[in-house]
Amino acid sequence: MVTNNFLPTPAKSHYVFNMRDISKVIQGVYQLDRLYCDNKMTVLRLWAHECLRVFHDRLISVEDRQLCKQLINDQLVSCLQTTIKECTNENEDDTVFANFMEESGGKYIEVTYNDRENLKKFLEEKLVQFNTENKSKAMNIVLFQEAVHYICKINRIINLGKGHGMLVGEGGAGRHSLTKLATHIAEYKSWQIEVSKNYRMKEFREDIKKWCEEAGFKGVSGTFIFSDNQIANEGFIEDINNILSVGEVPNLFSQKEDYPQIKDRKTNQTRMLKSKMKTLIEYFFTRIQNNFHLMILMSKTGENLRNYCRMYPGLVNNTTMIWLWLKWPTDTCYNQSWTMNQLLTFAKFFGTAHTKVLSLSNRNVPRIKKNLLCDTHPNYIELVKGYNDLLEKKQNEIGGEVRKLTLGLQKLDDAAANSEELQKQLSIYQIELAKKSKDCEELMIKIESESRDANEKQVEVETRSAQVEKEKAEVETLAEEAQKDLEKAEPALRAAEQGLEVIRQITIG
Repeated sequence: MVTNNFLPTPAKSHYVFNMRDISKVIQGVYQLDRLYCDNKMTVLRLWAHECLRVFHDRLISVEDRQLCKQLINDQLVSCLQTTIKECTNENEDDTVFANFMEESGGKYIEVTYNDRENLKKFLEEKLVQFNTENKSKAMNIVLFQEAVHYICKINRIINLGKGHGMLVGEGGAGRHSLTKLATHIAEYKSWQIEVSKNYRMKEFREDIKKWCEEAGFKGVSGTFIFSDNQIANEGFIEDINNILSVGEVPNLFSQKEDYPQIKDRKTNQTRMLKSKMKTLIEYFFTRIQNNFHLMILMSKTGENLRNYCRMYPGLVNNTTMIWLWLKWPTDTCYNQSWTMNQLLTFAKFFGTAHTKVLSLSNRNVPRIKKNLLCDTHPNYIELVKGYNDLLEKKQNEIGGEVRKLTLGLQKLDDAAANSEELQKQLSIYQIELAKKSKDCEELMIKIESESRDANEKQVEVETRSAQVEKEKAEVETLAEEAQKDLEKAEPALRAAEQGLEVIRQITIG
């Protein structure tokens, strides 16, 4: 029914379905643990989920996807006596099965619609953990509902044995980031090539061989993330096609040099394992196929996807394809812009504007006979990002002017406050100055009065000094005259003393 209703066309060259797709559905159903299967509806919901993942996710238009759900619903009604709504919900929203939630215990169980918020929180915690462990490769992605679903879909692919996938979308749609996060959640290693001017087939095969040895010898599970813009040589995509088709790159391991080493290194391990492989080489390559997962990232614009699918059929036949971001609903656009902008009004405006542009562009496609690329989700993200950059620039410019104006007003307010304070202090100082001036005047009067008294006393002292000087001069004159008289009387005095001495001696004798 799928092959009859979805035929390949130039625009839908990957609409190629075969028995491998049926085996993928059965392989997905076999992931269910019987201990977690308590009723018939659990199996039916899982079967519907796996059909949606294998067939529905490959389709490129809303109409085709609605038809696919109708076909699945017809089979459910005719063969299993149920409907697609009973296997999903009333809106036929995608179911989610995962094995990485804590309550699942590593088992593949359904994440109910009521647990979607817990699922989102868990993935956000894993994103923080990834960014902490890989600071140089930190990812800034918004985990809204569709992104959460895509991570679970990618995780489902790489958890399957020989599971390979292809993500088709626009550049900037988050293909790398979502794949890396899904790989981190599965606790796998993430492998990528680094294309440079000197990166050729030799270096490419050396990288592939190194990762195959990790998967084969060490049992390391990993995801090789390969983008179409890394196809520097046509041989790259040819080797990728060989890995998908036959499970190995021809002649990657030399029979003379590598095979003996493989046998030596695997002998001890196979003794411990009850392997039923015929040879150690087969066991080695089977281990590689189970641990080495490919996730091819292709762009849906241009002719590359159609040409590669035509030239290398393994890209379609041996991968589970996911066509990313058919259409973002208004709520998703709102969540994306809200996360990037944090402004409610603008977030609603961007979400509504994008859905309006998408509707108008789809309406004009039949008229102009050309697909418009203005409605792509990377363009929407760039629009919001550009607005945020412009808003930040204007906020910095206007904010600088506001800060200057605020600082100037603050200075004026401070000056006014200081002026009032100084005015109060000036009033106090004026009162004190008047008091001091009055005291000074009284002191000056007192000083002047005392100065007059001092002048009068000085005049009196000077008068007395002159009188004393005069009296001193008179005394000195009298002293000189008395000295002269004494000098004149001294000879007579000495003569009288001598006569007295003579009389005394006569008396005694």
